[in-house]
Amino acid sequence: MFQVDYSKARENKYDSACNQTNAVQKYTLDGVSANLFKAVQGAGGDVSDLSKTRIEVTGGFRDIESLIDNEMSVAIELINPRVTLLLVDGSDNRAGYKAFKVVAEGVKLPADKVEKKESK
Repeated sequence: MFQVDYSKARENKYDSACNQTNAVQKYTLDGVSANLFKAVQGAGGDVSDLSKTRIEVTGGFRDIESLIDNEMSVAIELINPRVTLLLVDGSDNRAGYKAFKVVAEGVKLPADKVEKKESK
């Protein structure tokens, strides 16, 4: 599970061939381990200092868009996650695959967030 701040979510409207489309192809999120987030927050630490993991979500946009609209920070579970290489931009010809990202087909919301959404 990851804790994600949806106010910082970014949409991507480029397909796999780098052609711009009208529809969102994926959302890019930054998350931290939900367990680590809770532990640091419970100890009174600054959670903004935690290292973030890049998460790309390629489906289930309705749930993501509702969280973005409400600018929520929520712990989520990823659907069919896989770890892939992340191309890191660099100056002086130093770009390359130097990091990892998690790619998921969708997100699973906690039960209390689903209930609130359905009651609207």
